[in-house]
Amino acid sequence: MSTIAEHHTALQVRLDTLDGLRAFDHPPQGANPPVAFVQLVEWEPTSFARAGHKRYVYEVYVLTAESIRPKDGYELLMEYADQGSKSVDLAIWDGNDRPNGTFGGYADTQAQVIGFRVLGSQEVDELEMYGGVFTVEVLTKKGA
Repeated sequence: MSTIAEHHTALQVRLDTLDGLRAFDHPPQGANPPVAFVQLVEWEPTSFARAGHKRYVYEVYVLTAESIRPKDGYELLMEYADQGSKSVDLAIWDGNDRPNGTFGGYADTQAQVIGFRVLGSQEVDELEMYGGVFTVEVLTKKGA
């Protein structure tokens, strides 16, 4: 079993493996790109039991340029979205220990990227940076 705080930390640790990306386990007060941070979007039980399983959905924001012009950050963002050495998807996937059912060292916990999108113009205006969002699903067993 793992907690929300532990998920944030485990995701940040995986993002820290990507060269040049400054990762935070929460939205930072201020940081220069390229930067990534994690925030919880929702959670839900997936079984009807006190010690059943729970599904958490996190968004991992990856901001690649201080300018709101897409050209300034698009190519770097696509490196994080692709399957190469800067892949957010692979970094998170590789944090799973499949035979033992752990993510980030936490028993009965697994994580994977289930979606990606480029920030819309309203989000770019709000954040004052260009980037994208990875949707990450974490499945874990609730404590007894």
